[in-house]
Amino acid sequence: MKPFVPVLVTSAAITVAAAWLWKGAGHPPSGATNVAPPAARETMPLPASVAQPREADKVATPPSTAEGSRSYLLPSRGNAADDFVSRLVQAMEAALGSSDFRDQQRAQTELWPQLIARDRTAALALLGRLPSGSVREDLTRILAREWAVADFAGAIGWAATLVNPSERKIAFQNACLQVGETNPAEAVVAWDSIRTGGIDPVLDEGGDLLLGNLLQGWAEKDFAASLAWARDRPAGERRDQALARVAFVLAKTAPAEAAGLISSQMGEGPSQTEAAISVLHQWALRDLPAATAWVDRFPNGPLAARARNELTGMAQYLQTTPAGK
Repeated sequence: MKPFVPVLVTSAAITVAAAWLWKGAGHPPSGATNVAPPAARETMPLPASVAQPREADKVATPPSTAEGSRSYLLPSRGNAADDFVSRLVQAMEAALGSSDFRDQQRAQTELWPQLIARDRTAALALLGRLPSGSVREDLTRILAREWAVADFAGAIGWAATLVNPSERKIAFQNACLQVGETNPAEAVVAWDSIRTGGIDPVLDEGGDLLLGNLLQGWAEKDFAASLAWARDRPAGERRDQALARVAFVLAKTAPAEAAGLISSQMGEGPSQTEAAISVLHQWALRDLPAATAWVDRFPNGPLAARARNELTGMAQYLQTTPAGK
């Protein structure tokens, strides 16, 4: 059982679209809207103790994540005669062209971050001279992360200008992943805006998984705000996937409430089924009798059968596992 876990447009058009989305269309609406799930052939019972969302969850989503006016223009070159930058570029080119793997590693882990920090425009120029392939993708990944630390909006704007679909996706993803380590709310809003704004269809591949990981990180930092954001998504499978990630985090400490969340807020479908099994697993680890009582109220069907099998496996696991392990 597993826990629940192109057509190219011009660079200028993509950049304008990215900036427009980031500044005005990517922020979560305030408040929380409870969207009723569609009629289900098989519904999970809602524990009486969690029949309604908690008041603590009914909160406004975070304020705008794009305060002020952030520039999408590339930074100026600065002093073109900077000898240190020139030597860094030469060292990078020599190391990347070396047949020694250690030189190539040093170029990526030591020289490249220094060049990005000292002169980003020189780094972009060097990157543009390299042939397409794994080396340029690796350097793109590092650049996206380093840039995002200093200027997330700028990194997103740059990513939108990349013509190569694979490199563009790498840049978008890694910029969001980097910011997600410290500000998952901002990363969630940004990635959702990029994907749903029609900028780049190639980002749909694996996009829900990345969003789910970022959202789970947000829920672990601020559960109420992440739940409010997930509830405000348009009704459908993607909203249910978002709620499932939030419910998984809640199940670690309050499985009964997580069961109520997926029963009342999610529509019938694969996401709800996987969320139920995920919550059941967490619940059984904490309180097997209570988890069993919940499953006993399920109507007969595939979900009930799968849940009972999960309980059987959990009971055997708990019998063979020393207490506290």
